[in-house]
Amino acid sequence: MLDGTEARHLGSLSRDLVIDQETVREAHPYSLWDRVLGGVTQRYLCADDLYMQQTQWKTIEQGIQGLREMAVAEIVFSDDINTRNPNLVPCTPVMWRKLVQLGPQE
Repeated sequence: MLDGTEARHLGSLSRDLVIDQETVREAHPYSLWDRVLGGVTQRYLCADDLYMQQTQWKTIEQGIQGLREMAVAEIVFSDDINTRNPNLVPCTPVMWRKLVQLGPQE
């Protein structure tokens, strides 16, 4: 758990001013994960904005990383506050479609 002062001492974590400002804004103690998720929520208006940031993947590892990033987008824009772990987010049809579209053409 970090308060705002402790979070400020970490410096820029995201390389994005809006996310970093939101990460240190609250004085109350929150986990770093919750602080970053709050920043991402303020920075991006919808999950599609996050999906637009993704690039083509060529290896299985890159594809898995892409799925994790999509899971974070699902967490940020989900109404279910109990799902906070990207490894436990079910893969939605939209996530599968994006994964296939960004993958190798072969």
